[in-house]
Amino acid sequence: SRVGGADSRRVALVFNNITERKLAEEQLRRANFRFRLAEEAAKGFNYEWDLDTGLVTRSEGIERVLGYRRDEVAMTWQAWADLMHPDDRTVQSEAAAAAFARSLTDDGFGSEYRVRHKDGHDVWMLERAVLIRDERGGVRRVVGQTVDITERKHLEAERERLLAEE
Repeated sequence: SRVGGADSRRVALVFNNITERKLAEEQLRRANFRFRLAEEAAKGFNYEWDLDTGLVTRSEGIERVLGYRRDEVAMTWQAWADLMHPDDRTVQSEAAAAAFARSLTDDGFGSEYRVRHKDGHDVWMLERAVLIRDERGGVRRVVGQTVDITERKHLEAERERLLAEE
């Protein structure tokens, strides 16, 4: 039979150089690894709260710090507020919390409060966040880190107790 005839079959091969993509994937993998190590070293986890949608995303470090898998804590401000010690809640609703965040004139904030661990004990947290603003200066997102400071709080309480005994 003749080459290229009606009964012949054709095969086309296409080669793509994926070196750049593979390098980018490796850089991303390394950055994510460093990010997880930094969270572990800080005994904390990161979060992002989109004020427009109400969606709160938390990093996997929440399980290490509080015992909850990410899917066990709803992706809302209210779910986090429900874990907070009642005496430490300064704002009672998501709307009020969003209004507070939007009213801040600084680029960030910090606070200390207690949160209930999955096994029932309280964990002292230090939260620090930055406010992400739109081009008009309105706060759109809050991005922060929440760190376990329970050991520090226990040492401070012990110090206060010892000073009071003197």
